[in-house]
Amino acid sequence: IFSATLLFAQAIASAFGYDLTVFGDELTEKFNALLTFLSAMGIIVNPTTSGISDSEQAMDYDSPR
Repeated sequence: IFSATLLFAQAIASAFGYDLTVFGDELTEKFNALLTFLSAMGIIVNPTTSGISDSEQAMDYDSPR
């Protein structure tokens, strides 16, 4: 959603003669850093399983599917 919103804003700004490319790149870097931090802290977890661990089915995999 973030990327789509940023792309839409850049398209609208471009239509009016503004260049948001550098602003968009900086914003994307900050957003990616935030997501990395949240993932490392365990705040972003897999929504398809309850809790923060893998499902029993995933624990039985010998290799990724």
